[in-house]
Amino acid sequence: MNVWQYTVLDVNSAGGVEKHITGVSSALEKLGHEVHIGTSAPAFKTKGPVILHTHGDAWPHPRFLATVKLGARPAWIQICHGTSVGRVLACKEYLSLSGWKGSLRDFLLARLAAAAVAVSERAPEEARRYFRLKGPAAVIPNGTNPAVFTPLESLSKAPRLAFLGRTGDRVKNIPRLLEACAGVAREHPDFELWMAPGTGEEITGKPAFVRNLGQLGGTALSGALSQCRALALVSFYEGDPLVLYEAQAMGLPVIASDIPQLHEALRDYGAVTFVDPNDPASIGKAIHERIYGGNSTVPRPRIRSWDDVAGDLVKFYGIVLSERRKATR
Repeated sequence: MNVWQYTVLDVNSAGGVEKHITGVSSALEKLGHEVHIGTSAPAFKTKGPVILHTHGDAWPHPRFLATVKLGARPAWIQICHGTSVGRVLACKEYLSLSGWKGSLRDFLLARLAAAAVAVSERAPEEARRYFRLKGPAAVIPNGTNPAVFTPLESLSKAPRLAFLGRTGDRVKNIPRLLEACAGVAREHPDFELWMAPGTGEEITGKPAFVRNLGQLGGTALSGALSQCRALALVSFYEGDPLVLYEAQAMGLPVIASDIPQLHEALRDYGAVTFVDPNDPASIGKAIHERIYGGNSTVPRPRIRSWDDVAGDLVKFYGIVLSERRKATR
């Protein structure tokens, strides 16, 4: 099988979609499939069907697909990492021009692609509700690299909380997280919040308890997580965040927003505290309990690898190609 990951994103960065692309691509190559990442027309060495993945950031013009030398027309699968409409509504950014432009892009992709893969159960529901998603759709959650994010032998004794994500993204709910952490730091001056934003930007007026680690990946990221007692993700909206799979693979406790997407991603995980993302007191109470509660037992890791994701994708490719053969008869 030949797979074309069509994206303009820098896949060397630490963003969730970028890590999805590299993780899936590496796992597909291990299975013997050829993968091309980027917007230039690929020159696959082997003949056979071509699967086109788009991720919402860009897509090739249908006329372009008809002219590139790929043999049969690619089977186009849109990867739904969440929807722009969901983000707009969750953040109440009703006047956000960029948000609605993203929603228009999502609508076009949902209508043009032959099929969809959603990283969470909520994503296809939203896509069908908002964009009238057509074609077959499969829910295939994200994964991680268990060789990098290995189970912890014990929880760190240092009173540190980890946050991974772009601090400039409003959906991540940073002001309320900082307000909650400030309350903990007033009671416990040794408390630290370790932040590893994907873009490495500094927080304006950074509090003394914040340590900005910049962009981290691979062993540097797992090393930082191993020095914390818990991970916090108090977003208003998420698709299927990779940081939760990384934390679960290590057995690191999690503080998460009480929203459907995070309940789904943390299903059956035994060390999670759900909080109201709109209530700093709720977030602060959970932080205090997780950091200073005295429980140093490492929860049982929950591991889903990129190899698992790739295997599920290959099965879905077979369904999509079979449906296309039926349609052309």
